[in-house]
Amino acid sequence: MVTSVLDSEGRSPVAANLALLYARSGKRVALVDLDLRRPVIAKLMAIPGSTGLTDVALGTENLETTLQVVSADVAAWRGGARTNQSGPAAKDENQAHYVLPAGRVPPNPGEIVAPILAVADPLLISRTVDAIVVVARQHSLRRHAATEAGRLLKTSPAPALGFVLVDAGVESSAYYRYNEHGSRERS
Repeated sequence: MVTSVLDSEGRSPVAANLALLYARSGKRVALVDLDLRRPVIAKLMAIPGSTGLTDVALGTENLETTLQVVSADVAAWRGGARTNQSGPAAKDENQAHYVLPAGRVPPNPGEIVAPILAVADPLLISRTVDAIVVVARQHSLRRHAATEAGRLLKTSPAPALGFVLVDAGVESSAYYRYNEHGSRERS
């Protein structure tokens, strides 16, 4: 599960890129957009249409026609992913990357994979996942929020693999480089 401490931290692009990396390594991957307030996976993956998880959950669509096959070819990801074909894709056992978009946004979504401090849903879902990755934007995360997220993660049955820090600029006084003798020096 990819979640974040606060809203708009970049969890969808991180989840999409992790799915791509797993697919490129030969793993069969299913990326499910469980953000029912601001779903963006379909847009990131350039998936046409608006059916998805909510439609499957409501019984108006079935999983076979809603699950999309997306190319795991890096060349197809320049400027955003491109589906192999428009509309629902035929399930090909040789394809490694499946995407289930969120679908239509319901009037009162009760966001499933939400920022971890906003609602309890991520902690409930953590019972069914193998591990958790937390995304944090460098200049928006505050110590108190990070501490509280860490406390909540300790109560989760799934292990937290760690944090992904996004928008981390390299400041000249904050990084090291190696000189020609192999010694580390601060720049």
